[in-house]
Amino acid sequence: MFWNFVIGLASFALNLILTPKPQDAKPASLSDFKAPTADEGREIPVAFGTNDFADPNVVWYGSLGTDAIKGPRRYGFFGPRQTLGYKYYLGMHMGLCHGPADEIQEIRVGDKVAWKGAFRGGRMGINKENLFGGQDREGGISGKLDVEMGAQDQGRNDYLVAKQGPDTPAYRGIVGIVLRGVYLGTSPYIKPWAFRIKRIFKRSDGSAQWYPQTAEVAAPIDTTKGNPGIDLGVHLNNGINWDTYGDYILWQHHTGDPIVWSIPTGKHITIAREGTWEFGPRGHITGDNEIVVRQGSGGTGTSLKFYKPDTGALLQSVDIPGTATNHGFLMDDIEVDGTRWGVARSVGPSAAASRWNLLKKEPGGPWSLQWSEADTGESVAAISMGRKYVYGVTATSSMNIVRVAWPSLALTIVAPTGLTANVLNCHYFDDTDEVIVVCANGDIRVYSADLSTLKRSAIGIANGSAWGMASKRMKSGPGTIGLLTNVSGAVKIRQVGVSTLEIVHTINVADTNFVGKDVPQLGHEAGFNEEHGSVLLANGLFRSLFWFVTGASSGDMNPAHIIRECLTDKTWGMGYNDADIDDASFRTAADIFYAEGFGLSLKWYREEEIREFVSRILAHVDAYLFVDRSTGKFRLKPIRKDYDINTIPVINEDVVTDWTEIERRQTAEAVNQVIVNYYNREKRKTGSHAVTNIAQAMQSTSGIVSTSRGYPGINHRDLAIRVATRDVLSLGAGIISGRISCKRTVEKLNPGDPFRLVSDRHKLSGEVMRVVDQDFGDGRSNKIVMKFVQDVFNLGAAVLVDSSAEDVPDTPTAPVSPRLIWEMPYRELRQMIGDTDLAAMLSADPKAGLLQIAGGRPSDNALNAIVQVGGGSVYSDAGSLDFAPSAALDAAISADATDVAVSGEIGLGNVSIGSLAVIFGEARTEVVRIDAIGSGTLTIARGCLDTVPRSHTKGTAILFFDDFSESDFEKRTNGDSVSVRLLTVTSRDVLDTVDAPVDTVTFASRAIRPYRPANVKVNGSSSGPVDAISLDPIPVTWARRNRLTESAPLDWTAADQAPETGQTTTVTLTDLSGTVVRTYSGITGTSQAVAKADFGGVEQGYIVVSAERDGYSSLRSYRIPVILATPSPSDILIDNSTVAVTTPIGTLVGKLSVVGGTAPFTFEIIG
Repeated sequence: MFWNFVIGLASFALNLILTPKPQDAKPASLSDFKAPTADEGREIPVAFGTNDFADPNVVWYGSLGTDAIKGPRRYGFFGPRQTLGYKYYLGMHMGLCHGPADEIQEIRVGDKVAWKGAFRGGRMGINKENLFGGQDREGGISGKLDVEMGAQDQGRNDYLVAKQGPDTPAYRGIVGIVLRGVYLGTSPYIKPWAFRIKRIFKRSDGSAQWYPQTAEVAAPIDTTKGNPGIDLGVHLNNGINWDTYGDYILWQHHTGDPIVWSIPTGKHITIAREGTWEFGPRGHITGDNEIVVRQGSGGTGTSLKFYKPDTGALLQSVDIPGTATNHGFLMDDIEVDGTRWGVARSVGPSAAASRWNLLKKEPGGPWSLQWSEADTGESVAAISMGRKYVYGVTATSSMNIVRVAWPSLALTIVAPTGLTANVLNCHYFDDTDEVIVVCANGDIRVYSADLSTLKRSAIGIANGSAWGMASKRMKSGPGTIGLLTNVSGAVKIRQVGVSTLEIVHTINVADTNFVGKDVPQLGHEAGFNEEHGSVLLANGLFRSLFWFVTGASSGDMNPAHIIRECLTDKTWGMGYNDADIDDASFRTAADIFYAEGFGLSLKWYREEEIREFVSRILAHVDAYLFVDRSTGKFRLKPIRKDYDINTIPVINEDVVTDWTEIERRQTAEAVNQVIVNYYNREKRKTGSHAVTNIAQAMQSTSGIVSTSRGYPGINHRDLAIRVATRDVLSLGAGIISGRISCKRTVEKLNPGDPFRLVSDRHKLSGEVMRVVDQDFGDGRSNKIVMKFVQDVFNLGAAVLVDSSAEDVPDTPTAPVSPRLIWEMPYRELRQMIGDTDLAAMLSADPKAGLLQIAGGRPSDNALNAIVQVGGGSVYSDAGSLDFAPSAALDAAISADATDVAVSGEIGLGNVSIGSLAVIFGEARTEVVRIDAIGSGTLTIARGCLDTVPRSHTKGTAILFFDDFSESDFEKRTNGDSVSVRLLTVTSRDVLDTVDAPVDTVTFASRAIRPYRPANVKVNGSSSGPVDAISLDPIPVTWARRNRLTESAPLDWTAADQAPETGQTTTVTLTDLSGTVVRTYSGITGTSQAVAKADFGGVEQGYIVVSAERDGYSSLRSYRIPVILATPSPSDILIDNSTVAVTTPIGTLVGKLSVVGGTAPFTFEIIG
């Protein structure tokens, strides 16, 4: 027996030796990494406002580190674990723009949000290890990075010095990002990093911005749109049982299993609990995204269970001392020098029965208990863990804070100086190594880490509550905390800067689209999730909610400030002194732009002359910059309605010495639609909106005459619409412009100044003009030559700001619907290109065809559509499309119905009798001929051209495409595939390409194929199912069609036509699955007798009729179901007292008749 065991073991070992060894993955070296580097001569841009940097200059990368990803052991219980891959850590330095910047608001990696908030410089952390799918896929991002804001006194970065040497510069004046050995994923391909930076309030020398009160123009933050949040439902108790961190939300209570929500998906899982839980065990999410709960009951010992948040799999269990009844626990954790530490206060039935437990987790290792200390008897309601201390809010509503030093767990009761009310929340703020205390009266106090020094304070900012989550989850982003306030039922969420204790952002919840915003929130706790810029509202009495409330204010910069900085900056600007600026005119302009909400955000590169850049800014805002001849200073003048027509100068024949040029723009020359291209910051891409002068478009013989204007400094839709409105007026018909020579009496006029022009012989009766340019002569002539243009820039500030002042509401731009995008039928080709060109095309390539495009008007404000043809990410414009009339079936119709009810008619007055339309069937589209149009009714001829009649449901769309279709006229052949998208154009907008449906057509030689036979019948029936049980042979008849001679579309039931030369009919027999059992081909007549035996014994099947010529089959065929034998019992389904028999036309339901008293029963269908 023993030797058998030895022999078996030896055999097993030999098998292990001989088994091929799984190969370990090899780590990539630094040379394997692909990252962009600084291009020689590449300029660092100057940023104005809030900008996205999708192409940072990677100055350096290196210091590669790896961690092996281990799989299962190679030989079951024996051998080492296989290396599946590696986690890569890298140092990197990226330069973004000239500084100093105000704040960084967003970091994206691989076009995924890695961090969002408002950070004003220093060291920050990102913990998104699953951003790219976790270590099973491409990993994620995790680690510390330094945000260098580019101050003039910026010191050398210690990490770069350690890696590059003591000669490393400080990079003063440059905004930079330093990755301190950050985990970048499991691939040597470095995913692109992108950043959103705001620079408004600091000049390049570090001094404060001129006239700061108007420097930032608030960009609209539309909280009525976007993600409304997650409704978490009703769960017992408040924040004491909740937590949120990273991508997850946790609820845990002794009444149920832990529930974990995924924030990105909104879905949740339930973790099956183990053992007995008593009284509200609570829960915690660690900085490594582990779910922690306390399990077990008094007398048997308790443990902390760690679970994976996405699967609920148990990771480990840590036993904690003490046998007191389990009243849950309080926990927080922090990473210090790469090691994660956690403190868990296991709560008993009294404070004296509670314990402080210190846990430690080395990188890649498990948690372990390091120390456990009995509580001294002070009741604690919430904790927050710092680098040296744990801070506890007492449950007795006092001004004391429990301070627990670690690792010794020595407890001290501290009464911080300067408190004016009881402590509600106490939060350790890692960014500044400070403690933030929120008091019951709304005051905020900031203390040193040991609570000995009051560093700053603010009065009456917030109210809140003292439960287990709020203290540790107060941080809303780097440099900021979040606060929930509720005053007289007005719920607001505020973001407060820790360095200044100033409110940087406020959201009035009543004005949002947040889910459950009307749920009472008075007195309930808010915990903030830094990673998602969001807040968890724990509400035990009502519903708990999760809202996305990121407080980063993406403000734009006042154009007056941009222009002034370009003129005066000594580093990158023109270098003028402040004394060279007419301060009054710049302040006036700044006030105008600020009041209008006219802010810009854009970047300037040295490749562009700065004077050209200033000219672009002036074009954005419609203003003039000039040197005042009397003062020698730069003046800025916005063109607005800022004058009294009765007081401005009048220039007449007595003043004008030469009428050099007078022009009136004619209607044929005018532009009546302007499409503005701008940067849509919300969607992080170029957007476009159109504004149309409808009156002039109707007068123009050319219809819509459009032009595009680029304004990259505009970052939101409302401003783009206002600027497009301004431009479409300036380019319209009737605008007067010209050039005149005048006496010196007009020398006080400056560019942009208004005046009235009077001349009977030029039919000028005092129209208001604006000075465009002036020439004061060469000294030999005293004449002043002046260019002018009629003043149409008088929208006024109120109109510019309030886009809702129109009587007609702004209807959202909708996709074109319905849409007909297919290979053009033969008859349509004849109409579109003519018989000669059609014959030539098919002679060169018999399988050739053209694309046909038509679409219905999706909304009243839709003007037309831009046609784009292509595929994948590459599309090209293929002209515009006028909308076709459309309607919808108001009732279901059968395949032979000719009088149909319709509703939702659009443009039916433009439909001609005898023209064609399509009905969009579920399976295939049917072409019909319009024979009559009544009030809500149509008379139609069915199954025209190469289509067949179908039954259609109520609501099916009808598109009257005849005379309203277009093509790109690109010849394509059989098998070619092309995609089409239609961009709806309204007077205000153009449909975004991402919102436009894509229709794809695969060409199938449609034009060369013969038309299918029509008026097909089996034993005189055109629909079926035909009862052929007692019928043999089965008669089939049809009428032939000829595509070449059918110039006028024939009805399906029209008489037989002489076919094309060589055209024959094919009759195919199939079973219900479509499997062919017999084919009759080459039939030259209009009938066929089908022998029942040719069906091969099937009980039910189809008779399919089609046409063929020269090897081409008709595009469509027509089939009729036939019943050949009584259905077998296998086709019968019984449901309680009913029986259902499946037939080709549906399910026949009858009553069940029980004959015998015991099973099996017999039955028959009797109704």
